[in-house]
Amino acid sequence: MVTILDFADALPAFSSKVFSVVPDFSFGNKGFIVTNDSWYDEIEMVAGYLGLYFVAMSALKEEDELTLLLRLRSLMWAFTANALLFIAFELLFYGIPWLYVMMYQGMLIFLLFILRFHWEIHKMRAETHNEKEEWR
Repeated sequence: MVTILDFADALPAFSSKVFSVVPDFSFGNKGFIVTNDSWYDEIEMVAGYLGLYFVAMSALKEEDELTLLLRLRSLMWAFTANALLFIAFELLFYGIPWLYVMMYQGMLIFLLFILRFHWEIHKMRAETHNEKEEWR
């Protein structure tokens, strides 16, 4: 997957002093510190979360009770699948790779919901289309 961090050398410097709540203890820091850090990774994560949130919560052209039921069922399915994947990731990843998996795993529930909801909508429309064909 290509991220904005892959192009960080070509982009202008976008770093500033930030307050670190959890400092890097490997360098001997013992408390809250102010450090100089790039903002590209934060921009990427916030943009990803906001983009997936807006896609997941956007309304369809025709919303009715069945659509709301499909939304709720898809959300419950996504929550359950995300919890099972969290348990699997917890058992399979260690160290720094675990940290990266956990960062992106928060976005996974949105992605699972979007995929499941649109799959359910597709199935519903295909069934209603088939019923209309049978009546002809």
